[in-house]
Formats: sequence, C-alpha cells, structure tokens
Amino acid sequence: MALLAALMLAACGGTFNGGSGSGSAQRSTVERGQVLPFGEVGILCGVPDKELGQAIAKHPENGRGYVLYDSRPGSTAPHSFFVTGFKDRCARQVTGALVLFGSPSMHEQLRYGLPAKSQPVSATDDAYEALKSRICGAARGAPCGSRIDRMENSTVFVTIYGNFTSNPTWLELLLHDGALVAQGMKGR
Repeated sequence: MALLAALMLAACGGTFNGGSGSGSAQRSTVERGQVLPFGEVGILCGVPDKELGQAIAKHPENGRGYVLYDSRPGSTAPHSFFVTGFKDRCARQVTGALVLFGSPSMHEQLRYGLPAKSQPVSATDDAYEALKSRICGAARGAPCGSRIDRMENSTVFVTIYGNFTSNPTWLELLLHDGALVAQGMKGR
C-alpha cells in the first residue's frame, strides 16, 4: 500500500514522507518534544498514547480506527497534534492551530457539490479518486454511492490549519487502512 501511495503521489506531483508501510517497523523522524514546521508530517514511535495529549476526535467513532490528540488543548497558537491508528503503531505528528477529521461523505459533499468548482484538485483528491474507484467502483468525479460505508470505516481526511485568523492554505492528509496515503497543501 505504501508503494502504491508513493507512486500515486509521484504521478500527482505530491510528496510522501509520513507513510506507514505494510506494518514493518518504522523509525521516528522526529524526537519527542520536537515541533515541526507547518506543512510537514513526522513519525513518532515509542511514545504511549496517553503522553501525546488529549484525545479530541476518533474516526470512525465506533470501533478501532484513528485517534487525534491535541498536545495543548485550548491553545489557539500553532502546536503539535498527533494521529494514531497506523499499522506500524507510530503516531503521525503535525503542527497547526486547528486540526480536524473529515469523513469521506463530507469530502464528497465538498468535492462534488457547488464548492468543488472553486477548489483546484490536489494530491489528496487524486488519491481519493483512486481509492473510491477501487473500493466503490465509482467513476472519477462521481460519488461513491451506496458503498460509502466501506470508505467511512477505513478512510479519513485530516485538515490542518496553520492559524485561527486567515488560512489561505492548509495541509490535508488522506488516511486509509492504517496508512498515510496522500498529503498536500490546499488553498483558496
């Protein structure tokens, strides 16, 4: 899956520096306490979840999946957030002022509805199209349809905003089946 993701990103002009491989052992790319620049994704291994901060979101809400941790709850300044739920059992670390999970259903409403015409297609959009085609059998530019539950249980978008005031660009991650499949900057 990581090789497929890297190939998809290379074809789309994206970068891949936070994948999880196929369950093989990963090494940390960041040290405990290190703060990354906005837009980078780090891998942090060997730190217990309870030491990552406060759990603020889970996807899917029921069962096993991804958990989003805020290292400084209540802060509006950029700081570290962590996502767990990867096959390698290492957290992915990002820096932002606000980080949110978004479901495939929400992505489809934005991507195929009225707002879509105002947004350029990104690496995460292209990767989602490939996943959606494989899992749902839906054509490019068409919603998943009745098989959306298959996507909802294994896929989530992570949106990272650099600040609370104005965000002309933001980082978006696409996570699927325990791996970081794509990442890319988006903007207005």
